[in-house]
Amino acid sequence: MKLSYASVQWTVRQSDTQVLSLEVLPDDVIADKLRLDLPPDTLPAGLFMVQVTVTMEVPEVGHTSIGVAQTWLEVFPFPIVVTLNGNAARTKPLGHVFVTAWLAHDSRCRIPSDQLSYNWTCEAVSYPNPPVTSDGIPACEALLGTLEADSNPDRGTLHFDTSLKPVPLDSVVKVRLVVAAEGHEPGHTYIDIHTNGDPSLGEYRIVCSFNCNPGDLIAHEMLYLIIPWSVDNSGPNSWTFVEAPADFPGIDWTNDILLVNDDNLKVRPNVFTVPGYYTVRATNYLNENFPRIGEYRFLVIRNPVPARLLQDNPAEIPPDVCSVRPVEGVSLVDKFCIVCEDFYDEVGPLKVDFKYKVEPGGVDLATVRFPGESQAAAADIVVNLFSGWVFYTPMIDLAPGSIIVEVLVSSADGRFSTVQLDPVFVDSPSKDALIAFTETFFDSRVGPFFNLMSMRSSVETFSSAVTAASVVATLANNGIDISQATDMVADGMAKVELQDYDGIIGLASCILLVTVFPQYVSGNAQVHSSMSLKHAFEKLGEMSENNNMDVEEVNMATALLFTGTAHVLKASEVKALSEHEDGVGFSNMLEKNKEATTRTFQALDVLDDIYLINMMPAYDDDNLFADIFTSKIHVKIKREDPADSSEELYTVAGVSDSFVRVPSFSSLAGDGCLGGKTVGVQFLESNFNPFEYSNNSRLVESDVVGLAVKCDNSTLPVSGLSEPIDILARRENKSLDELMYIFTSSSRLGDISLFHIYARRNMSAMGFSLDYNITLFPHDVTLWLRKHQPPTPDTYGWTATLPVPENQLFTVPWINETSLLSSAYQWLLLEDEIAITDLDVDKYNRTDYFIGLRFGSEVDRARGETVPFTLYVFETSCVYFQEDETHLWQSDGCRVGPMSNITHIHCRCDHLTKFAGFVPPNPLNIREAFSANILENPTGLILVLAVFTSYVMGVIWARKADRKDIAKAGVGLLPGHVLNPRKDCQYLITVYTGFRGNAGTTAEITLVLYGSQYESPPLTLRDDSRCLFEQGSVDSFLVSTEEPLGVLTHMRVWHNNAGFSPSWYLSQIVVANRATKVTTYFLSNRWFAIDEGDGKIDRIIPTSVEKDITKFHNLFLAKSSREMNDDHLWYSVAGRPARSPFTRVQRLSCCLTLLYSTMLTNIMFFGRGDDFDPPEPLRFAGLKINPPISLPQLMIGIQSAVIILPVNLLIVFLFRNSGTQKRSSGKKLNSEPDRHKRPKKEETFTSDNPDTPSVWYPRGRPVPIQKLRVVQSSLDVRESSKTHDEFKDNAVRGQKSLPWWGVFIGEL
Repeated sequence: MKLSYASVQWTVRQSDTQVLSLEVLPDDVIADKLRLDLPPDTLPAGLFMVQVTVTMEVPEVGHTSIGVAQTWLEVFPFPIVVTLNGNAARTKPLGHVFVTAWLAHDSRCRIPSDQLSYNWTCEAVSYPNPPVTSDGIPACEALLGTLEADSNPDRGTLHFDTSLKPVPLDSVVKVRLVVAAEGHEPGHTYIDIHTNGDPSLGEYRIVCSFNCNPGDLIAHEMLYLIIPWSVDNSGPNSWTFVEAPADFPGIDWTNDILLVNDDNLKVRPNVFTVPGYYTVRATNYLNENFPRIGEYRFLVIRNPVPARLLQDNPAEIPPDVCSVRPVEGVSLVDKFCIVCEDFYDEVGPLKVDFKYKVEPGGVDLATVRFPGESQAAAADIVVNLFSGWVFYTPMIDLAPGSIIVEVLVSSADGRFSTVQLDPVFVDSPSKDALIAFTETFFDSRVGPFFNLMSMRSSVETFSSAVTAASVVATLANNGIDISQATDMVADGMAKVELQDYDGIIGLASCILLVTVFPQYVSGNAQVHSSMSLKHAFEKLGEMSENNNMDVEEVNMATALLFTGTAHVLKASEVKALSEHEDGVGFSNMLEKNKEATTRTFQALDVLDDIYLINMMPAYDDDNLFADIFTSKIHVKIKREDPADSSEELYTVAGVSDSFVRVPSFSSLAGDGCLGGKTVGVQFLESNFNPFEYSNNSRLVESDVVGLAVKCDNSTLPVSGLSEPIDILARRENKSLDELMYIFTSSSRLGDISLFHIYARRNMSAMGFSLDYNITLFPHDVTLWLRKHQPPTPDTYGWTATLPVPENQLFTVPWINETSLLSSAYQWLLLEDEIAITDLDVDKYNRTDYFIGLRFGSEVDRARGETVPFTLYVFETSCVYFQEDETHLWQSDGCRVGPMSNITHIHCRCDHLTKFAGFVPPNPLNIREAFSANILENPTGLILVLAVFTSYVMGVIWARKADRKDIAKAGVGLLPGHVLNPRKDCQYLITVYTGFRGNAGTTAEITLVLYGSQYESPPLTLRDDSRCLFEQGSVDSFLVSTEEPLGVLTHMRVWHNNAGFSPSWYLSQIVVANRATKVTTYFLSNRWFAIDEGDGKIDRIIPTSVEKDITKFHNLFLAKSSREMNDDHLWYSVAGRPARSPFTRVQRLSCCLTLLYSTMLTNIMFFGRGDDFDPPEPLRFAGLKINPPISLPQLMIGIQSAVIILPVNLLIVFLFRNSGTQKRSSGKKLNSEPDRHKRPKKEETFTSDNPDTPSVWYPRGRPVPIQKLRVVQSSLDVRESSKTHDEFKDNAVRGQKSLPWWGVFIGEL
């Protein structure tokens, strides 16, 4: 299968007299998506050719396919819609009258004002003795008076002074206006001006506030009309409809009106569904003899209708105008197509949207209520199938079930008609068919999902993806294991790069569908889903910044994303609970649960920011909040005032009675959020434990309740409160099965009844609750508790008398000005009072507790009355979760509260922190460890054996590498090069190849030395017995020249670019004269490669002076490479210098001892850090700083280092500094590699470089005869052997600080 890429490019060209102009799309229009979206005013009027080019590339085979499609688009000029101030009618007193026109739908002045023509005329509607008038402005002047000087009829403004005419009182003059422009349909409007008979009354008119296009009112939107505040609206007022189409049934003032009063009229959507003109009149009766009126007139255009029903004007469009083909099939196996008849609309072209709702069983969609107490947003999973300008879809997939497709036909101005098709029954595919589809569809190389995503088309991308996810949910609901498909969908979603709102909705829908059944959600699927959800929340936050999105859109996306988060948290709990029930305390699954849960809560933190920072600033309500909830988990996000010192009670909506009470919000926020930042809280309640992965989650037997304080986009830590926080949470139904005793009995007044109980949990509080008829027996009740023996009135451990006095009862303010009270017939012994220890709850030797109770006193015994009662004995513990550190439930800083009972747990927490100086390790019983059954912990055994097996295999490799290093060490002689016996002419050249990637070379390296007196011949550095110039290698060569070169000034270095990898990175070259001992450095740190750096393979390198050598850059490169390859224990196993006495086998052995000793210390201190509290925040200059590590954790690290380091450092020291065993010179000579032995038969050396001589000979002399070459060869052997030994001894001299047998001590 080959990797392919797809790209899309749109072009739009304008046709002018059959000539196509250049590209006309502006730069801000995205032209590389599968859909081309053109904002308003993008194209001028005219004819355009629209072309889309799709390119598919398969680089592996060099194949490219290009597809082109074209169509013509004609853009018509928009009609002019003009309105006058006051709309249809207004009342004016005698005086100045202004008539002003404006273009209702041309706010951006798309038509230049000098191209507009205004045609005014006036006529008398009700006018005593009207004058004879002509048309145009003269008619207006005759009826209303002479135009004032500031009038400008050609720009839409008339100004009359009716008091100068004078205009008769109670007259009506109709002012008409026609506005025209070339190429546009003209706009017509009028206004009736009523002159009031009472000059003391002011102007009266109507202003539109919403849905304000009088030439095209949108029927499915609300109409909102108001009387402006500048109008004196005192006195009785009424609203009436004075004009409506003949078929209009009239207004139902009870059901059709949202709001009606003296100043406002709000009409519900879908009231004005009959096409035609409507006129709304408002009448004011401040003076009953001279009522004032204002009118608003608007036109409703008919919604799009099927062409064949154009004459019928049906109230509803029948479903048979569209059909699904075929009428039945199998999801993901069969393809479907939807075809509709043509529709007609008065305005122009129509857009068609095809969609349907997915409603698989078992899905509990979240509800979002924002802002505040507003109506909850109804969330639906909607699959958008297709959107376009044609009345049919391409071949599409449909989800299983009874599918009702909805077709939305909309006009350019927002009017639409909806068609609901008859249900289509789609069967579910088999599991194998689902797997086959998801494998192909989500293939990251050639799958349609990622190809469509690369073309930036979210609607088409997620249409089939949501369908596949719905199939996953449907099969899971039928009990089929679809874990493999869930993994593939979740993995695909994690790779999505979200681009728009449709992508957020599609991703959220996929995630919530595939995670709805937690038993089929693997650890990887949880992690991938949590990543996707966090990414989607972040994208939603980015898009909604500064309130840039509609509230409805944000609420819808939040509902779907929150449903997904609830599913992931539930899956984490179910999988972790299964692991714990199997006795597993650590596993890959639990780690995945931990990662998924942590990231999901991070996603919920982003949700806080979306509402607190992005959405809430647009509202003034001080108590603004957002409620987001499912049946299992509930989140409330509330804005707060950081200076509020009043008591706060946080609850969630619905049937939940959990709450968190804080003394004041200012005590929570402290001084950690100042300077006008956005402040709020997140209150969370979950009826399951999302942190089930924690090893001590067995402690949690109630709902999980949490409160987080938000300051902008960060969460403030809350601890060290002077007054505790009260938390009330419901117990789980099973939570008291092992922690409660229920005694139903009866007792005579004055008698003592005894009951025997055991404690079940250490460090828990013990409560006693009594239920009996208080009205019949209003006597005090005395209780005694004693360990080991039954109590008596004189001998007991603890005692109490019930009822508790009313002034001592615990009270919490509740909703609707009520209060919650602790029970007067309940006795609570706190944790530190009863002090239940581990010995008390030992299952083999439990401590006996006896509880005695007596109704009344001994004097009541004579009455002989019997009291029936029920005694509840229960234990309670309070814990909180350390999510950021230990991931364990802890109890420090929390105490059980007096409102705890058999249904709820009451906790009072302040989160104080303890410190410790030394942490004792866990005891290690070696004898017990060896006698234990190793199969009880196979994971640990497998780990130890796997490490040792890897070590053995590594030793085999390291031993071979060490042997190769022996061949690399020492000084080489160039083949055929005759050594000059004069030491002042001999030079030791050491070449350092860098450690860059692919720094080594297969090419032949040649250099020339240049001195102040002479220059050397070209020297090709070769050695047939070893590999040269490998990455990080150091290669030395002994060469000579005819005469001393003098002071070296520079050198020339090049290579022949031969072999399969000729590129070479040279670090430096060091040249040492054997006679003068002068060492010269040539620093390079450059590439010799045609495909790296500057592309050169031939360079001149000058001599480096001290200033060059001591530069930080050069020192850093040299020291870092040397220390990484020799001093770094792990890295040097592979990069060890060939001349180092510290072999690879020894280094690998040191790594093994370090790893095993680290494992041992981990066992010694496992879990010890969890026994201590996290560090208290540090306060500095008003800031709170949370230390990343506590003192006990720091001590554990120090103690572990003290145990591990000395032993391992000693072993490394012995290996690195021990010498080698002395051998006789004869054995040493025999043990040298073959490259130091001269063959008896002379070998002829040839070189590919014509500049390199086969032997050395003095400059200017004839080529020596064969006999002379033999003599020189024998001399070469003696000199080379001697020189090699000398340099080898010098290389190791000074390093042997320990005798050779020190190595054996290290190995022991």
